[in-house]
Amino acid sequence: MRLHHTATIALAGCGLLLTLAACGDSTSSTSDVTFADLVALSYSSSDIQENGSQRPLATETPITLTFTEDGMSVNAGCNTLFGGATIDDGRLTASSPLASSMMMCEEPLMLQDEWLTAFINASPQITTSEDTLTLTTDNSSIEFTVVENIGTYDTPIYGPEELPKVQALCDTLVADGATTDQARAAAEDRGYVFRIIKEDGESFAATMDSNPGRLNVEIEDGIIMVCNPG
Repeated sequence: MRLHHTATIALAGCGLLLTLAACGDSTSSTSDVTFADLVALSYSSSDIQENGSQRPLATETPITLTFTEDGMSVNAGCNTLFGGATIDDGRLTASSPLASSMMMCEEPLMLQDEWLTAFINASPQITTSEDTLTLTTDNSSIEFTVVENIGTYDTPIYGPEELPKVQALCDTLVADGATTDQARAAAEDRGYVFRIIKEDGESFAATMDSNPGRLNVEIEDGIIMVCNPG
């Protein structure tokens, strides 16, 4: 997966210098870097720094960052943070404080969600290269590697606003004791992706991207026991 431009953002004296090289062509101005460049791309974190040192993740699950026409979603192994966003003056800016799904997780994951929320809400500088994206605040940075172009698949692309609907469907399926076939049909009827991540004690490999239009389910004896969006 390759992005077809390279953007470098640097502080020069009191001004912000940005160069954009489109496939090796001439540079463009800051105004040429738009949120549209990132739509349908999904990233996975490869390095996290805080105060000059590497910040460890709470678990082995990396942070995923996905862009859609309606905004962005971020997940670090627990809740999915989502909301509208823009790129202004080289900064990724949430249109309003990020909303969040309402899962209860182990304390390290919950604290990590708080840190990540504050990081994104700080409007980090954004730098992109051929297949990486870096977000930087005054004392922290996250480097991401592109992992998926969600626009290449036949499944509908849903924005962050879909998460509450998927969460509501998940809650209903679990409360009703839906079977695997019932849950799959309910998801696919709405155009959602249905993914089994655990069945009868056996866990299955899954990509670490975040998809607002996907149900991740755990099944026991053919019944949906756990269901989460993302």
